[in-house]
Amino acid sequence: MPSFSDLDQCSSTVVDAMWLPILQQGQHVQRKAELYQQNDLVTVSDLQRIEAQLSRNRIEQQPLLNQWQQRGGWLRVWTNPLGKVHRYLQCAEKRCSEGQQPQLLPALSGWTDDLVISHAKLDVCLDCFPKAKQNKAWMGARSAQVRQSNCPGSTRKPSAEDRCSACDQQTFLTKAGRVRAHRPSSAASNS
Repeated sequence: MPSFSDLDQCSSTVVDAMWLPILQQGQHVQRKAELYQQNDLVTVSDLQRIEAQLSRNRIEQQPLLNQWQQRGGWLRVWTNPLGKVHRYLQCAEKRCSEGQQPQLLPALSGWTDDLVISHAKLDVCLDCFPKAKQNKAWMGARSAQVRQSNCPGSTRKPSAEDRCSACDQQTFLTKAGRVRAHRPSSAASNS
C-alpha cells in the first residue's frame, strides 16, 4: 500500500482500499460507544477512552477524505448484507438489519454508473441507480430472470378450454393469440 504522502498519484480504487480498514475500525468503535451508552454501568473513563479512539480514527481518515474532496469526489459503491449494490451509504444502511453494516466496495470506486450497472446487473439498487432500467445488460439479465420464473406454458398457443397446458391455470391471451406470460399456479408447483 502506498503511504499517505503518495495519495495524489493513487487511483480512486487504491485510496478507497486504504480508507476501508480505517472506516471499519471507526464503525466498530462507534458501535461499541453506542452499546456503552445503553449500559448503565459505563464509567467516565470508558467514555473518554472511546472518544479518544474515535478522535484518532477521524484524524486517520482525514487525509483520505481530503483526497476524495480535492478530486471532486468519485462514485463510491456500497453493498448491504443482502448483496444489493448501492450508490449511497444511507440507502445501504436503511436496508440493513440491526447490527449489520454496509460494506464499501473499493474495487468499484470511481466507476461510472453504467459500468457498475453492467457489472452488478440485478444486484443494483434501483433507487440508487435508476438508469439501470435503460441499461441493456440489466434489461437482459432482468428478462432472463422473468423468463425463468414464468410458467413453461407461457407464450404457447392456448388449449381448447382456455387453460394453460403446463400448469392448468386459466389463461389470458395476448393480441397475437398466445398465452400471456404468467407464474405457475400454486397447485402446479406443489405437484
